[in-house]
Amino acid sequence: MGSPTLNWAAMFGIGFGSRRSMEVLRVDKKEILDVEEVADLLSVSPWTVREQARQGRLPGRKVGKEWRFSRQGLLDWLREGIGVSDPMD
Repeated sequence: MGSPTLNWAAMFGIGFGSRRSMEVLRVDKKEILDVEEVADLLSVSPWTVREQARQGRLPGRKVGKEWRFSRQGLLDWLREGIGVSDPMD
């Protein structure tokens, strides 16, 4: 059986190297942010982003040694004040 990624791509008619797959990749890049992009979005330092994420005050996931953040998750967090106990430094 193929990998889940290949099956997902086949389900939606997305071939690797096709124009459609490149459009999906561009959308994914905008939806998932790294530490520097989050720092720019929130107007704080990358160090603050890492510390707040490590302490569970900022919604994100560690993938290997790197933090990744959902743009929509961050916007929801800002709007709703999810998990906010202390202001960001």
